[in-house]
Amino acid sequence: MRRGGSIEGTRVLSPLSVKLMSTNQVGTLHSSTGLGFGLGFETVDRFGANGMSGVGAFGWGGAYGSMYRVDPESRLVMVLMIQLIPNATDLGTVFPSLVYQALR
Repeated sequence: MRRGGSIEGTRVLSPLSVKLMSTNQVGTLHSSTGLGFGLGFETVDRFGANGMSGVGAFGWGGAYGSMYRVDPESRLVMVLMIQLIPNATDLGTVFPSLVYQALR
């Protein structure tokens, strides 16, 4: 996804598929705060809507605390793999903030 649908020179997804998956397709139905939803991912349409994620970032969180986020503007992919039930930690929000702070 971060490389536009190809890996090591082999096309896996068409550029149009990648664009549709990572671009808001639902307007403000998902959120009116600058987050949208593409075909499979939550999208960031306004800086500050999801922490420090840039406009065009996309990803999703898992039920037990895992998260996946791609920020093409920062050339960044974040994966947090935890399995906590009940998930009573703030690790899912703190982790991306720490990553961005380390880079900027």
